[in-house]
Amino acid sequence: MRIAVLSDIHGEFGKLKMILDQIQGVDKLVLLGDLYVGGDFPSACWTLLKTLKIDIQILGNTDEWLLESFDISSLDMHCRQEVLAAKAKLNASVMASLRAADNEKKRRVGKCNIFCIHDFKITKDLSLALIEQRMHDYPADLILCGHTHQPMMLQSKDKILLNPGAVNQGCYALIEIGERVENVSLRRL
Repeated sequence: MRIAVLSDIHGEFGKLKMILDQIQGVDKLVLLGDLYVGGDFPSACWTLLKTLKIDIQILGNTDEWLLESFDISSLDMHCRQEVLAAKAKLNASVMASLRAADNEKKRRVGKCNIFCIHDFKITKDLSLALIEQRMHDYPADLILCGHTHQPMMLQSKDKILLNPGAVNQGCYALIEIGERVENVSLRRL
């Protein structure tokens, strides 16, 4: 089974379209959040995404900013402007899909347990040992996260932590799973 993992689209329609053209024929599509805020074409991204079979979609922090329950006054001026610009371009169907999305999801593919979350809380001052410890706190073989925009893969014993990078920077990941994870590749346009 081939799985494409995308994160941090941020309304970047051109790069999203190019990546989707490259991943045609994958069996599953995973979206790790931050879909619309930040780019010029959030509604075009929505129009394109709604034509696809998305197997897992979770909320990113900027997706949560779009929800009525989020108080945008807590954001800096630039982020507030980005949120208001995105809200002006998005329709009620987009908002309904965001309200229906979860912050995290678990799935099983073959014998592989997958855990998806937008922000795995990796910071520059976090040691490799601490990251590995956090990985082992999750009951998953494969942990998929986004948020940092930095592609990375870390394997620790029988666990893999994968961040595909940001679509708005031309990055994504492909994973092949049989009974277990057989291959992981980080890609860039």
